[in-house]
Amino acid sequence: MADARNVPDTSRFELFAASAQAFLAGIPFPVPGVTGSIAAVVGYIGQRAISERQRHLLETILRRLEEMKTRIDDLPARLATDETFYSTLYYPLDAVRTTHDKETIDALANVVLNAATPNAPAEYLQHMFVRYVHELTAWHLALLACIADPLLWAKKRAYPVYSKDINPSTLFEGATREELQLPGVHLAMLQDLYSRGLADSNSNPYAMLNPSPEDTVPGITELGKRFLAFLMAPDEGKDTAPRET
Repeated sequence: MADARNVPDTSRFELFAASAQAFLAGIPFPVPGVTGSIAAVVGYIGQRAISERQRHLLETILRRLEEMKTRIDDLPARLATDETFYSTLYYPLDAVRTTHDKETIDALANVVLNAATPNAPAEYLQHMFVRYVHELTAWHLALLACIADPLLWAKKRAYPVYSKDINPSTLFEGATREELQLPGVHLAMLQDLYSRGLADSNSNPYAMLNPSPEDTVPGITELGKRFLAFLMAPDEGKDTAPRET
């Protein structure tokens, strides 16, 4: 049997597309050894829900890859030999099993699409970013977007801002208080972003040695900027840039 890694030209990509289409045709998932119980019902419905999530994500990826072919030269031929792309592809397909959040699923799709572009980040960064999408909630991503550009984030939410120098943490807490409800939960989210290197903090120099959250101003790191960019749908300009090494 021929080694898939040695299939020439676009054959490997076409094989992937054909296999994906076969998967999308759908075969009911059995629940071995479980019948006539709540476990059977939950098991069947759970596996069906997981299958549908993966199906929908894969359909979205395939459709948008077809659209990208018109903007990126030799996309099928390049993806046919791009081991990093296939490694990144299967991370989101596995991660989508554990979420039904639309924003998170959209981000997972964009991760794969950006992995297909000529300027995709290095493989280790792609895998880090997919893991972050899997671990963090949509609220974490919203908080990071708020830190990146507080005024733009507030404008998109139609939330009034009366000072250009507002602390992003304070802004986010005020704008999401009714939705998140639990006081201080945004501070726990901040710590999650700090621990992953996506944001850092600058303390007011006039604050005490242990500043309060109001005296700590979070800022986005270079890693955080690249992470947010990787979660956005690729545009024409980004698709045509040279691949990073």
